[in-house]
Order: sequence, then C-alpha cells, then structure tokens
Amino acid sequence: MTFFKLRHKETGLFSVGGIRNQFTKKGKTWSQIGHVKCHLSAVKKGAEWYRGDLGETCQKYLDSIELVEYTLGDPAERVIPF
Repeated sequence: MTFFKLRHKETGLFSVGGIRNQFTKKGKTWSQIGHVKCHLSAVKKGAEWYRGDLGETCQKYLDSIELVEYTLGDPAERVIPF
C-alpha cells in the first residue's frame, strides 16, 4: 500500500492540508496521488487568484513543500517532483 504526504522542506513537519501554512508531526495522509494533485492545484489557483496575504501564503506554502511517497512495510521514502 502506498500513501503520500507533503513535507515542509526546512522543518520536516507535514502539511495538514488546506491553503494555510500549517504543519504538524503527523500531518495529513493521502491514499491516492490524484487527491494530492487536486489539493496542490487548488492551492496554486489560490496563489493566482487571491491578492494580498492569502495569495502570498498560498505561494509560500507551494515553495516550501515536497511530495513524499511511502510504501507500507518499506522504511525508504521517495520524494516526487511536482
């Protein structure tokens, strides 16, 4: 079984989803890469549409994360470019 998380590059914490910069030790887990891509697409649109603080927050979020793939039973992780 494969699952996905969005990790903050500097802190190693995981995104809780949404368009705000919120990260925790556990974060949100996505079971399908398509769901992660939908999330990232929504945040990207937010960065383009919103002006001011929210638009900047969306862009900072996108710039600060990396997509990580995990496979159950395999201690290795794989960073996927997006």
